Amino acid sequence: MSLDADATKKYLAACFICAGKELAQKSLEKYSTFESPQIQTRTSHLRSTTTSIRKPTNMGCPITQLPSEILNEILDIAVADGSWKHGVYTISSICRAFHEYSQLFRFREISLLRYYGHSLAPACERVKKLYALVHADAALAGHCKRFSFGLPSIRAPSDQYYFNSIPSDYVLGDKLMKLLPNIAKLEIQGGFSHKLTWPFLKQALCSMKYLDSVKFECSEDNDSEPDLFLPEAWDCVQGLLKLERLELRNIRLPKNGSIWKLSENAISTSPIRNILLTDFGETPDPLGRLLNQPKALEHFSLHITIENRDSGVWSLETIRGLLYNRRASLKSITLGALSKRDSFSISSLLCLQDFSQLKSLALSRWDMGADVTPEVACNTLLGPSLESFQWDFTNPERECWGSFGTEQKDWLLRFAKLAIDLKSKLKKIRIVFNPPSDDEEHGRAIWEQMFRFWPWDLMDEVRDAVSPDIEVTYNGHVTEQECEWLIDPYQRELFGINDTSSEDDEEDENEEEDA
Repeated sequence: MSLDADATKKYLAACFICAGKELAQKSLEKYSTFESPQIQTRTSHLRSTTTSIRKPTNMGCPITQLPSEILNEILDIAVADGSWKHGVYTISSICRAFHEYSQLFRFREISLLRYYGHSLAPACERVKKLYALVHADAALAGHCKRFSFGLPSIRAPSDQYYFNSIPSDYVLGDKLMKLLPNIAKLEIQGGFSHKLTWPFLKQALCSMKYLDSVKFECSEDNDSEPDLFLPEAWDCVQGLLKLERLELRNIRLPKNGSIWKLSENAISTSPIRNILLTDFGETPDPLGRLLNQPKALEHFSLHITIENRDSGVWSLETIRGLLYNRRASLKSITLGALSKRDSFSISSLLCLQDFSQLKSLALSRWDMGADVTPEVACNTLLGPSLESFQWDFTNPERECWGSFGTEQKDWLLRFAKLAIDLKSKLKKIRIVFNPPSDDEEHGRAIWEQMFRFWPWDLMDEVRDAVSPDIEVTYNGHVTEQECEWLIDPYQRELFGINDTSSEDDEEDENEEEDA
């Protein structure tokens, strides 16, 4: 038995009725545009029905009589949207017909991160219970495709959370990992300083034959120093034959400096296609060694630490040199701000004319100096295949409400029109702009900005001027009404801003009373 797409959507909406009115409404809104009038009539019925999911309705047979493959398809669609996962959990608890299926879906993603007080070694209570459950039911373990867990940091012996690892602390974690044979995505949040941690991780990862994505994240504890370093992380993953995505967060420079050495025969053999580095604290040289490992690197993202931005060793020219050997395979490059100092000049601008496959580029506005004209940017950044350009204003030290003004609007408009005139492949421009809006100290700046110009109105001017040749978008932002709420009476008094509108209202009221 098979169902067409509209019927699947109909049964998906019916499925959510048992999870509550709010969740049912979400699914109806998501699948409200149907071509068939008959389906529209049925969805209207769903909006008002309170019929039990076990009782037949005018939609057809009860959903509980559907074959297993159809029920699995319905839940597949449901769990694809993260905001609906709680609905699957609800269904598992209150609907016996779905319990067996939804239980399996709940095990697709298991999270035992340190954020929530969990630890794989030594095993916390949640890990012990999980091990007992999957040990008793291998089918549950086989459904786990994504696993996230935490490991402890080294702390001083005087600390109440002091932990000195011993081999027995890793036994249960090792057994649990071996019971999860189908993991494709793994996230590890550490603590990585214990001498037994990396051997344990390397052995566990090598046993995962379907693993294609790994993330190492060093948690930022106030009582422990960052302990995630590039040599150990790479040694742990370099033998993984199906690994396509490597994400490293909070990599730090060892106190004795970088001592990472790689043999020549290890170069360009890794299947990794996607490297993401966030809060990167190393120097360019080790990064260059890492970038030389993949056979065909396609996606690269780099955001360095604040301390690194002040070091003066990073520039767009440096990045181009590191990526040049990958120019034939790279499809996307994302770079955060590289410096806290003045923007770079033309001579150090990233030249991408030789990057033949590059389709997406994201750069920080702060790494493009005043002498980088739209003409220069077009001649250097618009490679032969570039379709998408992101202009990022994010920079905690420099971003303010006036960062996107008339000058930036004119620059972007000229850049977009030149790209059109040159018949480039550029089709999308995205602006990332997040000026501070949640702090009392920014009250006056916000208030004054609202009377000068509204940054997003300027962005809309660019959008309207180059549409439909180029699509201009920007991230979600605070509205003018929300800004008015931020400037409450206390802030107005604090900044010496008079609420003339309220005074006028009072005068009008007094005049009416006199009349």
